[in-house]
Amino acid sequence: GQLTSARNYPAQGASARPVGPGGRRVLRDRRYMLPAVPEGTTKETDHQAPRFVAAAPLIASAYELAAEAHAGQRRKDDGSPYISHPVAVASVLHDAGFRDQVIAAALLHDVVEDTELRREEVAAQFCDEVAELVDALSENQDIEDFAERKRDHREQVEQAGREAVAIYIADKLSNLNDM
Repeated sequence: GQLTSARNYPAQGASARPVGPGGRRVLRDRRYMLPAVPEGTTKETDHQAPRFVAAAPLIASAYELAAEAHAGQRRKDDGSPYISHPVAVASVLHDAGFRDQVIAAALLHDVVEDTELRREEVAAQFCDEVAELVDALSENQDIEDFAERKRDHREQVEQAGREAVAIYIADKLSNLNDM
């Protein structure tokens, strides 16, 4: 059947992989998924923060800002709150042992590109390191040509260093998991 939410996954890991549209195997790992908003829920931000968010004030602040900035936004694939995506990205990096600044930047990686927040606002609330990582992960919207914009973005991420590349890869992994 068609996969529409994390509720279709086994309780532990991804041992029984569901089949997606067209009979393709869906490669997902439940550790990085949040459940869809319960039926009947109308509040756009109803989701549960993962345990690692409470581990450090920096991560908790990044989560709060990301949840507020993405309030009302939904994922295209299953309609879950958009915050589930940055949380999935941050979860990959948390599980891999990255520093708090990297996890905070992962939570905020789409706020400049997809919300009204600007880099300066991120920098005002967080250290320059977090703001620089978020900036490196934000595409230059002034570049109209899609292929050129994506090429520029990859180069920008690579120049920003290993931690930016790790966030970029975790972002792509999350997007792949949502296909």
